[in-house]
Amino acid sequence: MKNEERRRAPIWGLGYAALLLFVCAGLSQAQGLFDTPVHYDVGSRPRDVTAADLDRDGSQDLVVANSLSSTVSVLLNGGDGTFGPALSYPVGASPYAAVTARMDADLYPDVIASGYDAGTISVLLNDGAGGLLPAVHYPVGDSPMGLVAVDLSGDGIPDVAVVNRESRTFSVLVNDGTGALTLSAVYAASGFSIKPSWITAGDFDGDEAIDLAVVKNYHNLYFTAAYVQVFPNDGTGHFPVSRTYDLGAPGTATTPMAADFDGDEDIDLIASGFVVNSYRVSVLLNDGTGNFADPLTYSAGASGRACYGDFDFDQDLDLAVSEQGVSSYSFSVLENNGDATFESPYTVAVGPDPMGIVSRDFDSDGDGDLAVAVFDDDSVAVVGCNADPTAVGGGVIGGVDVLRLYRAHPNPFASETALAFELSEPARVAVRIYDVSGRLVRTLTEGEFRAPGRHELTWDGRDGRGLNVASGVYLCRTEASGAERTQRMVLIR
Repeated sequence: MKNEERRRAPIWGLGYAALLLFVCAGLSQAQGLFDTPVHYDVGSRPRDVTAADLDRDGSQDLVVANSLSSTVSVLLNGGDGTFGPALSYPVGASPYAAVTARMDADLYPDVIASGYDAGTISVLLNDGAGGLLPAVHYPVGDSPMGLVAVDLSGDGIPDVAVVNRESRTFSVLVNDGTGALTLSAVYAASGFSIKPSWITAGDFDGDEAIDLAVVKNYHNLYFTAAYVQVFPNDGTGHFPVSRTYDLGAPGTATTPMAADFDGDEDIDLIASGFVVNSYRVSVLLNDGTGNFADPLTYSAGASGRACYGDFDFDQDLDLAVSEQGVSSYSFSVLENNGDATFESPYTVAVGPDPMGIVSRDFDSDGDGDLAVAVFDDDSVAVVGCNADPTAVGGGVIGGVDVLRLYRAHPNPFASETALAFELSEPARVAVRIYDVSGRLVRTLTEGEFRAPGRHELTWDGRDGRGLNVASGVYLCRTEASGAERTQRMVLIR
């Protein structure tokens, strides 16, 4: 079925459609904040999806890792949350995961994919028009799965860390600034009968160096257990020590997520999975020094891949967890109460065997939409969020008198975010970006005269020197005629 036909009729064939009707009839929860999914053809057996503004037109495009066809698909956003036909690019055999980052000196996001059967990662540089150049492959360990592309060495350039499941390790590859990688070190992330699978990154201890966290699982014929292993960065891009947190048994962990979930401006951890015989998310709150409390668990309704985003327009991070499996057709949504406690999940039907999932603001309306890799349908499903911004003041953070501030969007963001404000009278305006320690990162405008009305600036995740800043929480402070407004933003790379 062609993409245009999918947009008109987002179904998966008569057999799948009939079964979906049966599944939907049995759901006790509603679609909640989300619209009916729209499906787009990609390669064969997609396992993962990510997003970035590949052609730098201000809209988030899609990148899908297709395991059976050993390709990544690129779908460019038309600017309104609809997508063009998939363009296909070969990568290493059986890609499990894909991420984006600016690997070279230009402003265009590039793509990195892990090849599970190839034992390699593939780097595909952007051609400057949203397309990708031929892949360059780098050998890592056996069965690479999850990966991140972040600045580990502190030089402002994204490096790569990838989990090698069968080697029971993760590899760190350092970027020379052109997108070429060199293996720096390999670290054990294992134990007897324990295998790692997925990885996330964040500055957990507040030292401005990016740390890593790996989920891993113990499994034999009779017993399972799940863990998160945290590797602090020593400041030079090396990870000589680690701490392990027990998520519970019986259990398996699927996706680790690093972000400020409780609003205290340090980076917490959440892992999706199956714990104590039920689908759960495990929440590990950071004490501000990089140490984490014992996990608190919440019913998740699913145990597969997960992501976070602001789905209900209240400026905290909610969760979406895919219900991957042969007989699964949905993902679950858990709304955050603002303190990293979560409401009971509700289910959104999306298609047969959903796997990778990502949240971005695809239609530029300020809330977090979702895209899901639907494994058994050879498609990616785009699910629009229909949160009502008028319920929270039209997206206004605050402001009377001279200055009115609008929510940054997208937020969280990976490449750039829009910062809008409105003036009721002429004023000189200053807009500055700070990290959570109060250090000035970037000045977007300083004392510039602006007329009454709405104005918008963008921040591309770079500091005043033009270097990429690390993933984490940042503050945008806007000042005009004595009025001041501040909002939090979450950068993920």
